[in-house]
Amino acid sequence: MPELLTIEGLSATYTRRGLSPVKALTNVNFSLVPNEIVGVAGESGCGKSTLLKVLSGLLRPPLKIEQGDVALHLKGQRIAVTNAREMSRVRWKNISYIPQSSMSVLNPVVRIGKQFGWVVAAHAHLSRADTDARIRSFVERVGLPERVLRSYPHQLSGGMRQRVVIAMATFLHPQLVLADEPTTGLDVVVQRSVLKLIRTLQREFGMTVLMVSHDMGIHYQVSDRTVVMYAGSVAETAPTEALFKKPLHPYTQRLIASLPRLGDEEKRESITGSPPNLAAPPPGCRFHPRCPAVMEHCKRVDPPLIEVKPRHFVACHLYPEPDSAQPAATPRARA
Repeated sequence: MPELLTIEGLSATYTRRGLSPVKALTNVNFSLVPNEIVGVAGESGCGKSTLLKVLSGLLRPPLKIEQGDVALHLKGQRIAVTNAREMSRVRWKNISYIPQSSMSVLNPVVRIGKQFGWVVAAHAHLSRADTDARIRSFVERVGLPERVLRSYPHQLSGGMRQRVVIAMATFLHPQLVLADEPTTGLDVVVQRSVLKLIRTLQREFGMTVLMVSHDMGIHYQVSDRTVVMYAGSVAETAPTEALFKKPLHPYTQRLIASLPRLGDEEKRESITGSPPNLAAPPPGCRFHPRCPAVMEHCKRVDPPLIEVKPRHFVACHLYPEPDSAQPAATPRARA
């Protein structure tokens, strides 16, 4: 299947004068194909949100790409995310973004309908009447009353604002939607409805969704494939069902083991220690100071990301690379 987005050897840093650069992303490799939901999981500070900033082309100092290649592939056209002019042209229409906080997108002093109209007018050649009619219809489709369009953001609940942002991000049926913690700050009932809405729209329009969340339970519910990140690098990636059934990386194993289960009163496993300082990460495998299976080799050599099972990639010395194999440059979405 043709790839929609490729990420090859991506490394990015936050750099400020007089301070050591923070290595937010290091040698990240994976790809996306049409019509799938891919989850990106990991602790706070592991590089999830930074990855979305890079993919959306929102590169602003102090963030910069040190090396690697990231590109969209739209109808035979290759667009590098560093090409600000081309990214501006395809943003919202071909690639859109659902932020962690709806208020970071919505203007607090402008009515929702007017803000929605700005997005449509910038990328769709429609008359005013046709635009208004389609917006009203789409807002109702995502479960919001028409009065929302006459409201200011502060007059809506957090769940309603999030639905508005999702509607704006999907109205033009983009091929790729980047969602950064779309359920943050919402109660569990609203979270469920928001996730259901994302899944419904994804299936209806055949979109690809890359969704960041620290909540492994969310990925289990909605993701077709999950990428687990640790300290700016990919630790493991696999189809979600396979990942939860048999996680390979010690970090992934602890993340999944920490999930609560109904009726299970046993003490949950946790990960000891804290994530490393990315301004001065440890040598070798970055997880080795917290790993229960650490070996001397882990402290010196950074493990490559290799395919140990079909479509299941892991970066861990517990799974030595076969002599005839090579480290995976870009884990493919579907074999």
